[in-house]
Amino acid sequence: MATLTGSSVASTYTTLLKLTTASLGADASAKYIEDAGGTDSALSLSTTRVGIGTATPAVKLEVSAASGESWIKVASVANAHAGFLIYQENAIKNYIYHSTTDHLRITDGGDDHGVEMADGETDWTAIGSDARLKTNWELFEDALGKINKLETIGTYQWIDPVTNELTHPNLRNVGFTAQEVQGILPDRIKKYKRNEQYNDDTEYLTFCYSDLFVLAVKAIQELSAKVTALENA
Repeated sequence: MATLTGSSVASTYTTLLKLTTASLGADASAKYIEDAGGTDSALSLSTTRVGIGTATPAVKLEVSAASGESWIKVASVANAHAGFLIYQENAIKNYIYHSTTDHLRITDGGDDHGVEMADGETDWTAIGSDARLKTNWELFEDALGKINKLETIGTYQWIDPVTNELTHPNLRNVGFTAQEVQGILPDRIKKYKRNEQYNDDTEYLTFCYSDLFVLAVKAIQELSAKVTALENA
């Protein structure tokens, strides 16, 4: 490996790395990078995709290993963030990064809402629980009655909604249905669509399970008040 001595990478590596003249597969713009001896490297480039360890990247960037593990390293100096920025229409939508406080964080474009996990922990912590960040409270009423409206509570298996086939035949999950939760927490229901590869334009419902935990805490308080009233009767 040569030592970088010029003002740019190209000034040092101009004779060490070069594009092949042959195209790769169906993409006429795809090329391998060769070393000075004409040997193909593990890097392939085209006008639309980059492959590391593969001549046929299936997505914009693919890192593949013929054997063993395959990693992508994102490093920073001490006391600096390291991670990824996700853009949409030239605006930052999400951050995924390791913070200077030794937390793995997944946040929104403002970097003030999301989740984080500290080194050594096994659960995600919500970002933004500080009372100074919240206003316009609407306190739950009759939380116990809302909880009692939920009927589908148990275990289930996932199916492909298009084919109705089981997607994980050997796995059972625990949960609720978004349709029933919508009846008691309508503002907390979200809609999403599957990736384009599934050819399914249906909008499906989802919700955050921790929302039910908050409602359940209020229901427990109401139930506790009923028990206390009976004991004092």
